[in-house]
Amino acid sequence: MKKREFFQFKCGTKLAKEKLDGVFDELTHFENDIKDFGFNAGAFGQPDLINKAVKDIETIKITVNNMKGLWDHILICQT
Repeated sequence: MKKREFFQFKCGTKLAKEKLDGVFDELTHFENDIKDFGFNAGAFGQPDLINKAVKDIETIKITVNNMKGLWDHILICQT
């Protein structure tokens, strides 16, 4: 995740926001996959198998929201 362009200041606010929006789309896709995997894990009596993935996605969402806030602040400071 930290290798993504929006972690670099040289990326600029416009590109960073575009990339962050792409990450939100990816996260939505992963959340849908997790729901399917959770259903399957529950069907096999192992619903706890997806807990780590759910926690990881939540952590990534927090990081992405923080980065979005940072880039919004950078844009305000630059204008």
